[in-house]
Amino acid sequence: MQVIRESLAWAEEAGGQFFDAELHRIRAGLLLRMQRMDEAEGSYRKAMEVAREQGARMWELRATCDLAQMQPDLGLHAEAHGLLAPIHGWFTEGFEGNNLQRAKALLEGLLRRAQCTR
Repeated sequence: MQVIRESLAWAEEAGGQFFDAELHRIRAGLLLRMQRMDEAEGSYRKAMEVAREQGARMWELRATCDLAQMQPDLGLHAEAHGLLAPIHGWFTEGFEGNNLQRAKALLEGLLRRAQCTR
């Protein structure tokens, strides 16, 4: 966590915030492992926001996948699907890549789980 804090501070000082979205996503993953769910969710959302502002769609997809993967554990299948589906829909190529394959599998799983809870 200290390395992430220092990296974010350095990026702000240097004015090179290119990796901020990914740093927030990594921070969220660490918080999640520490069972700090609310903070993890906030950090995933911050990662999504930063990526969106930068037009970094792949990083937004990665952060959204992580958040969507966390939400079914909280019983939020439909919300998770609603967050991820539009972002996945932006892409028109690169579907053989790991990030898009993961997003597709996650969307399919969320849809199945949402249908099972109806």
